[in-house]
Amino acid sequence: MIKEDNAYHTISETSKKINVPSHVLRFWEKKFNIIKPRKGTGGRRYYSPQDIDKLIEIKNLLYQKGFTINGAVKYLKNNNNTEVKLTDDKNDILKKIDEALNNLDKIKTIINKN
Repeated sequence: MIKEDNAYHTISETSKKINVPSHVLRFWEKKFNIIKPRKGTGGRRYYSPQDIDKLIEIKNLLYQKGFTINGAVKYLKNNNNTEVKLTDDKNDILKKIDEALNNLDKIKTIINKN
């Protein structure tokens, strides 16, 4: 049976999908707080597509780029902070654009009255 891309996967399915043993995935969960699989009854893990993407990124950092566990943790922590900052900046920019549009609407109303 083939699952949809947005489906949750068990630890064994995830293990096969990214070619990493299950015990390594459990270890990474402890070391990298960005991996948060849902746990069903009996503690069975279900990984979201986002979790799997993060696991693939961790695997790449450790196996391809030669990061240590601590180095990868720091790298991911810094990247996540950057994403949050960019999101905050984006929200500020969108608020300013909304304010500018509202001001333009007010100006247009004033011009149309004259």
